[in-house]
Amino acid sequence: MGHQQRKLHGWQLGVLIIVALLCSTAIGTPTKESPGAGSRDDSSPESAVQSSIADFYRVTGSEPIWIEAPGLSEKGHRFFGLLKNIDSEGLDAKDYWYDEILALSREPDLDWIGLWRLELLLDLSYLSLGKDLIQGRADWNLHDPRWHIPRSRAQLADLAAVLNSTIPIDHALRELGPGHGAYHQLKEALARYREIEKAGGWDPIETNQSLKPGMENATVSIVRRRLVLEGDLEARDEGSPFLYDEQLVQGVKAFQRRHGLEEDGVVGRKTREVMNIPVSERVRQIQMNLERWRWLPRELGDEYIMVNTASFRLDYVRNAETALSMRVIVGDQLHRTPVFMEKMTYIDINPVWNVPQKIATEEILPQLAMKPDYLERKGFRILSDWSPGARELTLEETGWSTEDGGHFPYRLQQAAGDQNALGKIKFLLPNRYNIYLHDTPGKSLFSKPRRTFSHGCIRLENPKGLAVALFEQLKQWDEERLEQVLAEGVNSKAILARPVPVYIVYFSSWVDESGAVHFSRDHYHRDRALARHLFPGEEISY
Repeated sequence: MGHQQRKLHGWQLGVLIIVALLCSTAIGTPTKESPGAGSRDDSSPESAVQSSIADFYRVTGSEPIWIEAPGLSEKGHRFFGLLKNIDSEGLDAKDYWYDEILALSREPDLDWIGLWRLELLLDLSYLSLGKDLIQGRADWNLHDPRWHIPRSRAQLADLAAVLNSTIPIDHALRELGPGHGAYHQLKEALARYREIEKAGGWDPIETNQSLKPGMENATVSIVRRRLVLEGDLEARDEGSPFLYDEQLVQGVKAFQRRHGLEEDGVVGRKTREVMNIPVSERVRQIQMNLERWRWLPRELGDEYIMVNTASFRLDYVRNAETALSMRVIVGDQLHRTPVFMEKMTYIDINPVWNVPQKIATEEILPQLAMKPDYLERKGFRILSDWSPGARELTLEETGWSTEDGGHFPYRLQQAAGDQNALGKIKFLLPNRYNIYLHDTPGKSLFSKPRRTFSHGCIRLENPKGLAVALFEQLKQWDEERLEQVLAEGVNSKAILARPVPVYIVYFSSWVDESGAVHFSRDHYHRDRALARHLFPGEEISY
C-alpha cells in the first residue's frame, strides 16, 4: 500500500464511510445503532457526542484523522497510547473498543476497507472517551438522583478543537478531565491500590476474637502485614511480628482514622469487618469517586466551601489553599443531605428558628405529654400563622392538646439563645432544599465517628471560625464585633460582599493533606447505586 496517498479526497472519504457502514453488520464494525462488544449502552439524548460520525466529520473536515497508509498516523498512535493507559483515569480501555482497535491495527496488510474500519473505530472511541472525560460515564439523574450540581456537557465543537490543537492529542485529551488536585491525588491512590491488587491483595482476619494490646499470636502478624501494605505501619526487622505492641496500636489507630472508625487501637468486630473488605472493592470505590469528580465543574472558584457528607467534613478553600477545616454533622437516613451547589449570601447571628411543621408535630409537641413546660423551658413561642404579623398565642388559646396528634395549624418559633437548635450562627445559601449551615448546642455529637444526626442541614463544629474567615471580605465585621453581638443576643445579619459558592458533595474516598487515603462507609447507599451501573454484578459490602 506504499503507493497509495497519505490523505484521501473528500468524495473518497464519503464513499468509504458508506461502504464501511454498509459492511458493519457483517464485519463487526460498531455503529451508533449497533455499538459492538466493547461498547456501553449510553444513548442519553443530552450528550452531543452521540451525533453520527457524519456530524463529526462535518465539524472536523473530510480528511482522515487517525490513519494513513499503511496504518495509524502519528495522532492515531498517540491516541491509541493514551487509550491503552486510560485505566489511570479510573476508566476501562475495553469500554472504548480497545481490543477491536488493537486487533485491527496489528493486521499486516490492511486494505482500504480495513483502514476505514480502523478510522471509524478510533472516531467512536475518541468521541466516547472525550465525552466521559468531560462529563463522566454515568447519568447521575438515573444513578444518583439526589446529585443536583450541574455538570459540563461534551460538545462536538470542543472535541474537534482538541484535534486541531497544537498540543499533542494525548496531553490535550487528558486536559478535558478534572484538573483539581484532589482528583489527581485519587488517581495516584488508584495506581497504588491496583499494585496491591496485582500483588494478591491482603489476607483476611479470620477470627471472632477482639485483638488487643499484649496479645501474641499468628493473627496479630496478619494484622501487622495488612497495615504495612496500606502504609499505616512501617515494616520492621526487629521484635516479634506476633506481638500486639504499642507500634501496632498506633498503626491500628491510623487505620481506624482513615476509615471513620472509633480510634481505640483495638481490632474489634467493626475494625475487623473493614479490614476484611477486599482490595478490589477499594479499587472500585476510588474509581467511583474519580467519576464523581468528573461530574463537578472544572472551575470551583477562587473562594469556596466544600462539605463532604461522606467524610463529615467542611473545607473552606481560598486561592487553592485550605484556609479552614472542621467536622460536621449531616442528615440521617430519613433526611439525607442532597448534593447541590448554591452561593452563601449572608450570615445570621443569633438566629431564631421557625420550626418546620413536621418537626414540630413529630418531635417537639409530643414532649408536652411528659413535660408540660417543655415549650417554655426551651424558649418556644406559638404564633398564629406563618405571616410576618402573626400573633403570639398561649397553648390554652390554641385549644390544642397532645391528643390532637399531627394537627397543629400554628407556627412554633424558638428564640435566639443557648437553647436554640440552630446555635448562635447560621449561614444562609438560599436553595430549594431548605438546607443551610449552622451552629448547634449539641457539641458532644462531633466526637462520634459517624455523624448522621440532622434533618438534612449541616451542623458545624466551629461556626465562629468560619464566620471570622468570611469576615475578611467585610469592612464592618470582625471577630471583636461578632463576640459583642453574640453577647448581646440581638439578631443581626452580615451580608457577604461576594457570595461564596458552597458545594455539598458525597465522596466516599479521598486523600488528605498528609497523603493518607481515606475510605468511608456508604451510609447514603450512593456508591451502591452507582456501582450497579459502572460495575454490573459486583456488590458493595462497605
